[in-house]
Amino acid sequence: MRRAFLLMAVWAAALLPLVAGVRFVAARTEPWPPPAIAINPQAGRLANGVTQEHLTATVLERLGRLLSRPVRGHLDNFGRDRLRAWTWTYLARAAVQLHKMNHDPRLIEAVLAGADGYEAAGSQHQASDGFGWYTEDTRAGTAYREVPVTGLIIAPMVDLLLAARNDPKIAVLIESRRGKLLDLISRSIAGLDKSQVQPGANGYYLLPSGADVEPLNLMSVYARLWRDNLDETAAAIR
Repeated sequence: MRRAFLLMAVWAAALLPLVAGVRFVAARTEPWPPPAIAINPQAGRLANGVTQEHLTATVLERLGRLLSRPVRGHLDNFGRDRLRAWTWTYLARAAVQLHKMNHDPRLIEAVLAGADGYEAAGSQHQASDGFGWYTEDTRAGTAYREVPVTGLIIAPMVDLLLAARNDPKIAVLIESRRGKLLDLISRSIAGLDKSQVQPGANGYYLLPSGADVEPLNLMSVYARLWRDNLDETAAAIR
């Protein structure tokens, strides 16, 4: 009797998740009103008031603030110095796109200023691996170059060179800088192919330690940009 009671208890416990699942499915098939959404009281005003001028002023202000700060010293939660590249790439690429709409030369000048800053930083912080932007791991006491960080930094420069093919205004603004930009891109990616496995369309990159594959969302978005477009960029500026 006791054994039968225990068996019944075990079966009941085992069926609980199934019962809960049935109840969940039943609840989801019932009419489900849309959830209440908390809206920032400023959201409507901001959305209605957005103009090209406002966007341009915002991007220029944020870029100016970013470029006024040192390239180094932006640590993530793991003590690694790599955060600035993310902010730079989004702001600078936005600047190139905004210029297509309003042709404000200040946007391109800001991107060029950022490229100059990164060129200086790449020259100052060379290690055994040569020119580039090194991620300093403060906890491990090491420094190494990363494919995603390099891609983040040069992405706006590639955008700029490619945009110049179809935009005479950009072409004029960067006319004296084309060769320098391409040289900067070439130097920054030099040597990174040694961390690539199976070069080509099906290739992938390893982490600097070589112990594991670089996360797909990092290497595919940015590494492909500068590897696939480098020859096209070079042809575009000739």
